Amino acid sequence: MAKTERIGGVDRVRLRKLAKGRYWSESDGREALAAFEASGLTQVAFRRQTGIGSQRLRWWRRRLGATTESAGRIEFVPVEVTPRTTRAAGDETAMEIVLGEIRVRVGPGFDPAALQRLLAVLAERAC
Repeated sequence: MAKTERIGGVDRVRLRKLAKGRYWSESDGREALAAFEASGLTQVAFRRQTGIGSQRLRWWRRRLGATTESAGRIEFVPVEVTPRTTRAAGDETAMEIVLGEIRVRVGPGFDPAALQRLLAVLAERAC
């Protein structure tokens, strides 16, 4: 007897039949959402394996009030912060000035008068 492939605890054939159906009951929607959540797949991968599209999953998630397990779930991912450049010993720290979407990076040995004129011009444009 052939082993039935399951996706998120639900028979793949069952999910394929759901995908082809035009109308779903509330229990069908809950079953598909639960299978998606339990599968650990991306929406694209889930669609490829079951035929159930992301738009339909989103519609049922809204309709059911986002009652699936992952609704509102916050996940933390590891982040490693590394310096952009290494500075030689004795270098002064560079500055970065942000005016809206404009960024001005100022390195050691800048001309303060030229910087002041530049910032005045940029501040006028930002207003």
